[in-house]
Amino acid sequence: MMGCGRRDRFPWTSMSPLPKKRVLSEREIRKLIREEYGIEIVKGFSEVNPKSACDICSVKDGYIASFGYVKEAFKVCQNNRDWIEWRTEEIPATNSETIVFIFGMSLGYGSSIPQPSGRFKLFLNDEEIIQFCVTKHSRLWFGRDGTRLYFHRLRYNTAPLGLGLNLDAQIKDESAVSFGLGLLAVPAWKLKDFYRRKATLKVVPIGETRGPSSYTPTKSKRWFRLDNVLWSDCNFYEALNVISKNRKEHAEVGEFQVFFGDIHSHSGIGKGGVGCGTGTLKENFEYARDVAGLDIYSLTDHDWQMEPEHWEDLQRTTKEYYEPGRFVTFPAFEWTSKTYGHRNVYYLEEGYPFMDSNSQEISETAPTPEDLWREIDRLGVEAITIPHHTCVPIFPVSLADYYNPRYDRLVEIYSIWGNSELCDEEMDHRGCFEGLTVREILNYGCKMGIIASSDSHDGHPGNSCGPPLSYLGSGWIAVLARRLERREIWNAMKMRRCYGTTGEPIILDFRLDGHFMGEEVSVDEVDGKPRLEINIDAPTRIEQIQIIKNGEVVVRMQCYGKKERKEWIDPEYRAGEASYYYVKVVQRDREMAWSSPIWIE
Repeated sequence: MMGCGRRDRFPWTSMSPLPKKRVLSEREIRKLIREEYGIEIVKGFSEVNPKSACDICSVKDGYIASFGYVKEAFKVCQNNRDWIEWRTEEIPATNSETIVFIFGMSLGYGSSIPQPSGRFKLFLNDEEIIQFCVTKHSRLWFGRDGTRLYFHRLRYNTAPLGLGLNLDAQIKDESAVSFGLGLLAVPAWKLKDFYRRKATLKVVPIGETRGPSSYTPTKSKRWFRLDNVLWSDCNFYEALNVISKNRKEHAEVGEFQVFFGDIHSHSGIGKGGVGCGTGTLKENFEYARDVAGLDIYSLTDHDWQMEPEHWEDLQRTTKEYYEPGRFVTFPAFEWTSKTYGHRNVYYLEEGYPFMDSNSQEISETAPTPEDLWREIDRLGVEAITIPHHTCVPIFPVSLADYYNPRYDRLVEIYSIWGNSELCDEEMDHRGCFEGLTVREILNYGCKMGIIASSDSHDGHPGNSCGPPLSYLGSGWIAVLARRLERREIWNAMKMRRCYGTTGEPIILDFRLDGHFMGEEVSVDEVDGKPRLEINIDAPTRIEQIQIIKNGEVVVRMQCYGKKERKEWIDPEYRAGEASYYYVKVVQRDREMAWSSPIWIE
C-alpha cells in the first residue's frame, strides 16, 4: 500500500487491516485519489480498434491462465508488422492538473533465445508522446510536454537458462515475462478537448534499421501486451506515489544517491560513412536518455572508426546532451589495440584529441598503453582509462604487464561480451584466458573499481542485446554521488565509489568498518576483525550474496527476499594483514551486481 499513515485513506476490505471498513465505490475512490494526489484517474481501456494488427487472446467464460484478472489480451511483437490502437473510457471534466490512464500492461522477451531489444512508440490521439522498452522491473519513462509512463510490475516470471515459460495461448517459450499495470500521466491541458469523450492510445513496435550497421536486427520477438484487467481489483496505489511526481527519484546510500549509466557504446557513423555500431550520434544519446532511462552516458566510438570531424561532432553532441540534474555525459573514445587490448578513454571536459592505437593487426611496433598514458600526461588533462572484456580470447588485456594506477581506476567486468570476473564455463561461450580475469587482475595488486556497461553495437545503449548476444543483455555502471553533475560523478568514479550490474537497478551498499566501496583502509584503522556491512534493495528476489576475499569466495549467504541486510566479521583476519574484499549479488533470475573492492593496506 502506501505506508502506515495512509492505509486508512483507502480502506478496501481486500487490503485493509481493518476488516470492518466497508468497500468504497469507484466514485469515492476517485475522490480520495483527487484529494490525496491531485490527479484524475481514468480507466485506460474500453475497446480495441478492430483494424489493429495484433494477436488476440480471450476467454469468454473464464480467465487467461497467465494472470488471473485478465479476460482478454492484445499482443504486439517487434516484427515491423504489428501495431495496436485502443480507446480509453470517457474522460471526465476535471479541475485536476494531471489525468492518469490505468490499463493492464505486460512485457516479454519473446523467446528463450536472446532477442534484439528495440523500443515501442506510444501515441495519444495520434501524437507520439513517449518511447519505452521491454523491462523486467518497474520503470518510469518521461515523454513530451510533461507526459510520463510508469510500468508497475505486479508479477514476474523467469525461466532457467536455456528453458522457456509456457503461460497461456500467447506466452510460449519465454525467458522472462513481467505482468502489471501501465499508468500514463498526461497534463490535463492536453486533454481539454476530449473531456466527456474517449481518448485514443496506440503502441507501435519499432524494429527497423536505425542507421548504417552490419549488426542491426530488423525483427524481434520481444512484445508489449495490452491486458483487459479488472483494474479496480489491482493494487495500483503504490504506483500513484511514483506517477504523481513529475521527476525521477534516486535511491540513497548514506549521504549519496545512486545513479545508473552506460558508458560504453558505439554509433553507426564512421570512416566512409559506416561505423561498427548502429544509428546516429543523436539517436544513441536520445535512446540512452529517453528509452533506457539512464542518468549517465558516454558514446565511445573506436579510434579506427573516427576521423577528426567525427570526433568534433561527438564532442559537440556530448556537450549538447549534458543536462545537470538529469543526464550526465562525458566525451570518450575506445583505444582499440589488437596488440594490447581495448581501453575506453574518458575526459572530464570536451576540447581534447582522441588517440589512435594504430593497431588493428598484432604488431611488435604498435603503440603500447604506456604511450597512451604519456600522451595524456602531455596534454595535462583529467582522464580515466577503463579496460574491458579482459579475458575474452579475441581481445585480451594484460594488466599484469600494463597498469597505471593514476588512470586505470576502473575495470569493466560485464558487457554483451559476457562476464570477465572469472573463467566460468556457464558464462563464457567463447572460451576464457586464465590469468586475465578481474579476480586475477585484483590479485596482481591492481587497485581497480568495478563497473559494467553494454558495449552496445545495436543502437540501444543501456538496453542492448546485440552481438554476441549475452543472455542477460546490457551492463550498467552504478555511481554513488551527491548530485547528478559531471564533477560529482567524475570524482565518484575516480574514487571507485561505484559498482556494476548486468542491467538491473540493484541498489548495493557495501562498507567495511564504515568505509565505502572503493576505499583503501590502513591496517591501523581496523579495530580487531574487519566488519563488513551489506545492504541490498533489488527489483527481484535475491538468491545469493557472495563475499570475495583475495580472489576467493569465503561466504555464500542464501537469501529469500528483495531486501537484505547482512553483517559479517572476518574470523580469519590476522592483525596487519593486507586484504581486499568485494561483494557479488545474484538474483533468482541470474541478474547480478558486483561491488567495487575495499582494500586493507
